[in-house]
Amino acid sequence: MVVSSTRRACISVPGLILAVVALAMSSGCATTPTAQPEVSRQPSWLLYVSNDEESIEKRIATYFRENYDVEAEYHFAEENDLILQYAFSSPDEAFPEISTYIDTRPSATEMRNGEEVVTERMVSLTAYYVLPNSAKNAETRVLILEQINEWHVGRWVPQRIYLDEDGDIVLESMLNIPGNNYPVHAEIIGDQIIRMYSAWAEFYQLLDQILDAPEHSVDSPQIARVEIAAN
Repeated sequence: MVVSSTRRACISVPGLILAVVALAMSSGCATTPTAQPEVSRQPSWLLYVSNDEESIEKRIATYFRENYDVEAEYHFAEENDLILQYAFSSPDEAFPEISTYIDTRPSATEMRNGEEVVTERMVSLTAYYVLPNSAKNAETRVLILEQINEWHVGRWVPQRIYLDEDGDIVLESMLNIPGNNYPVHAEIIGDQIIRMYSAWAEFYQLLDQILDAPEHSVDSPQIARVEIAAN
């Protein structure tokens, strides 16, 4: 399989319609800030800074359900802190399943009339692959890190790939909603997920050679790496 971090026209990920979607975006130069539309008048799939985090994530989940026919699992890390979970795998078992978590958090704030106001929000996509215990030794860790460094050069999705404190592989991409006049279409999040899984399919071929172990080892469960409680 020849893949890259660029978006492919078709990838074997069940439930997703991985066709290239052209986004019609108008261009223009605004010289002064303009007020955002009221929530009730905002286009359904645009993510605004003025939306709270749960509203943004629910918009993303609704968009994915209606346009990709995939459902999210809803989790709450704490009250009003919704996290979406999606799990995809390759139908031909070319690569094992990894789960992706979508979360939103403030990325910039400012004080207005003595009140802290969110002026930018960041949507994060984080995927985890739990390595088998047999791979969690110093020698294998060095080989994996060397492979990550070599493979990631020249690739921009995922933005980060590394081993966490538990020795498991983490893939991360982040998208910023930069301000009042610059909403982000939910399809951009879908595009990032598609690119991330395309990259994972490519990287796993190299990883599998390093592990030199049976595919989908029973001591490599796919578990959440964040402490969340199901709603």
